[in-house]
Amino acid sequence: MSRYISLDAHTQLEQTIIEDLKSALNKRGFSVIHNGAWNSHAPGGKADIVAFNDNYVLIFEVTKSKSAGQDREFQPIRSHLKEIKVKNPEKQCFCVFVSPKTSERIFDSIHDHNHQRASEGKMDMKILPLAFKAFELWVTRLKEYPENQYPMADFLGMFEQYRQFTDDARLFNLLIECVFPNDGEIYETPIRAGNINHADHLDNLCKVISQHKSNLSEIDIKLGSVVDIFTDTAMRDWGKIARSKNLSMAQVYVLQELYYQEPCNIALVSERLKITAAATSQLIDTLVRSGLVNRTEYPENRRMKQLTLTSQGTAFIEEGNQRQYNRMEEILHNMNEEEREQVLDMFDILAKYT
Repeated sequence: MSRYISLDAHTQLEQTIIEDLKSALNKRGFSVIHNGAWNSHAPGGKADIVAFNDNYVLIFEVTKSKSAGQDREFQPIRSHLKEIKVKNPEKQCFCVFVSPKTSERIFDSIHDHNHQRASEGKMDMKILPLAFKAFELWVTRLKEYPENQYPMADFLGMFEQYRQFTDDARLFNLLIECVFPNDGEIYETPIRAGNINHADHLDNLCKVISQHKSNLSEIDIKLGSVVDIFTDTAMRDWGKIARSKNLSMAQVYVLQELYYQEPCNIALVSERLKITAAATSQLIDTLVRSGLVNRTEYPENRRMKQLTLTSQGTAFIEEGNQRQYNRMEEILHNMNEEEREQVLDMFDILAKYT
């Protein structure tokens, strides 16, 4: 577990990371500043941390938010990056988004942003998401070694690999490939991503509950791990389904809203997804052209448009839902009878308080 996890988001996290970055980057020719204070994080409207030299500006946006809590982070990140570029037009500007675990939605947003910048012919203005574990490995290694080892050019070269920014595990390995390709110590340690035994997490949770332990903090941690596992798996599945249909995850979220809430209108979808009405309208236009959404007039108000799924749109969502059910059935099928009873007992207990 990263040491950043236990830090207070307001008074410790950015303060610790700024000191780590200074130790790592000052000797490599970068100046590093924190837009917050010793007892508070950076205020809204400013990048958390800025590192710069004569040719580059890197902003580091730091958060302890996870999953859906990260949704509100993306638009400020883009705004800060644009502002930095306006102030430094002669320099190449990039952003590093640092979090405990990058959510699927953030990955999709960053994917769209980076590809858009590339289609505009921009070599810079890209965003690199790094989970705490990867960021800590990078900054710690740079702190411990002299400037002629692990040069910043290798790290900056990662932004050219933006097509590979697909998930935290891939980015962890990409970091090693780009920055630490000859570091034998890293390859000999168990820190590499992808060595997580999800079954162990579930087994441990069942044991905690079945033995009626009273340590609620331990139960909370293990429940959080299981929720993260299933959420991450579900989001990856939906991401694969979306890509197979040439849809973005934002479009999938619209289809899900209509599946569970139809009939609906643009204003309601915009409110539920926390995006602008203009952005929602663009998503709807694409889905209508794709034959997934119907847009008709409300009988009582012809100026308003009613949104419903077509049969094709309904089939798309139900296919994704079925994949989730099949995955759960597979997990239960692979358990023995005692394990299944423990899991069912766990859900019975949770259902009482839901």
